[in-house]
Amino acid sequence: KQLPACTNCGNASMTEVKYCPRCGQVNHDLNVPVKHLVAEVLENTIHFDSKMYRTMKALLFRPGFLTAQFNEGKRVSYVAPVRLYIFISFIFFFLLSMNSSKNDQSTLTERPKPVELEISFYTLRAQDLWRMSETQIDSVMAAHKIPLTTMNKYVARKLARLATSGRTEFKHLLLKNLSYMMFILMPFFALIVFLFYKRLSGYYIRTLVYSIHFHSFLFLILTLTIIYGWFFPSSIALIISFAVTSVYMLFSLKRLFGENWLRTFWKTFVIGLLYLISVLACFVGAGLASLVLL
Repeated sequence: KQLPACTNCGNASMTEVKYCPRCGQVNHDLNVPVKHLVAEVLENTIHFDSKMYRTMKALLFRPGFLTAQFNEGKRVSYVAPVRLYIFISFIFFFLLSMNSSKNDQSTLTERPKPVELEISFYTLRAQDLWRMSETQIDSVMAAHKIPLTTMNKYVARKLARLATSGRTEFKHLLLKNLSYMMFILMPFFALIVFLFYKRLSGYYIRTLVYSIHFHSFLFLILTLTIIYGWFFPSSIALIISFAVTSVYMLFSLKRLFGENWLRTFWKTFVIGLLYLISVLACFVGAGLASLVLL
């Protein structure tokens, strides 16, 4: 039921408008029976669920379709790209964090002992610095003929903290920084695609939307891989995930830009290679940032 005047600012020109033109408050009378509110909530929930189901189905089984629909202006029937990405990436990093915490809990009974970390600095391994004082660390560095510069000492002390007691904190920082890095990677990936399809895409925003949808699919596949790994060995699942993501990129670029299969294939290969290098750089950057903040 609509009101004749705005209850917030008193604006009287509210005839057949959904929102107040002066303050923006919704023109809706909440003094209605409870059954009306329940019916409205159910209607909105079912509408959202149907939209999410339709979006997820298209994201999984119709590569490039969501981006094509968005670029054509057909957006009401599907979840907005950014909302979709936030929803899926939140679930992914939440499950990844749970998985990490579960692994940490399984090793609690084995302590105290140095954490086996395959991280080295010069010829010095992180576990070699387990529970050492700063003086002892300097002695070990000298024994390994590592220059005792301020930067080298800083890195060695960070490795000692990581090996002794900072593994869990480091992993939490790594997951946090990795989520930031992957978010930054999206516009960079969009730029790579744009440079290869500048003539066909026209505007960068089109490839940015594609990047958001592609990363939503990537995180969705990785989420399913994590869940699969709770019950079965996940090494094969990771390989399958990589293969599925590569094929998905090929078909999505083919649908969006319509070039022949040969041109699409080599562009997918080069874009995928550049993207893989970027992802590895993100991992290294997230790891270094986490080590500095530890």
